[in-house]
Amino acid sequence: MVDSIGSWIALGTVRPILDNWVDFPDVSIQPNPIFRIKFLVEEQSFKGFVLLRSKYLLGDYTYKSTAILIYPDDDYQIFQLPVPQSLVDLGVNERTVQVRPRWYTYLTPGLYPPVPIRVLLEELF
Repeated sequence: MVDSIGSWIALGTVRPILDNWVDFPDVSIQPNPIFRIKFLVEEQSFKGFVLLRSKYLLGDYTYKSTAILIYPDDDYQIFQLPVPQSLVDLGVNERTVQVRPRWYTYLTPGLYPPVPIRVLLEELF
């Protein structure tokens, strides 16, 4: 998709799972892209937020960045998840972005109903 900022490449749409990290299907290949996120809310009762972080696969090891918090909105939201400079210096640009929803309503322990949102992630190319 192209807008006044530039060309956006979709990294996928996922339905987050409560209290679990879910990977977006496509990887980000730029060191410090601008991302935009769109929430596709299926029920107006969703009262929560999502956490987003990067996941790097380096050899036999998996590393994860500190998560950022984003509240759902009807419009696109822009944010960054920068790759640490030491990884950029090593030539590491590829990472998977993960999402994890959290909400405020009380849930019975062990009961995890479907989260009533889908999340679309794109990066500026």
